[in-house]
Amino acid sequence: MQYHALSLSKHGYKVTFVGFLDTSPHQDVLREEKIRIVPITEVKGIRVGPRIITYVTKVIIQFLQLLYMLMKMELQSHILMQNPPGLPSIAVTWLVCGLRGSRFVIDWHNYGYTIMALSHGPRHPLVRLAKWYEHIFGPLATHNLCVTNAMKEDLQKNWGIR
Repeated sequence: MQYHALSLSKHGYKVTFVGFLDTSPHQDVLREEKIRIVPITEVKGIRVGPRIITYVTKVIIQFLQLLYMLMKMELQSHILMQNPPGLPSIAVTWLVCGLRGSRFVIDWHNYGYTIMALSHGPRHPLVRLAKWYEHIFGPLATHNLCVTNAMKEDLQKNWGIR
């Protein structure tokens, strides 16, 4: 996403970069006057009880945190997000774009549910829920970018995303 931000700023656009700052952004991003960085604190969720409680609380807190951050920002003509991670950011971004009249763009790098399946297995209820979630909210984007032609073809063929 940093290179997207740099490219857009070099073409004259003002960019607000919202994201986790677990690592420092590229020096060019930090120096670019047209890029404003809005950091988000990574949420861990409640670590008591079953892991499902941790997942659910983390998603709820992230949903509210991202919703608050995007709603308090200046109005954006477009909001570009990377997937993964898409839970809960796809739904939040779609909601904010609908409320504020912004165009919603997803940069598809992979499917989040396939990443989850690596640690939980493809039949795990959370993986199935994540697949359903991406399948429902993914096509709601105004525009889509893909890192590979294979991803583009899969989005078109299996998800109806153009």
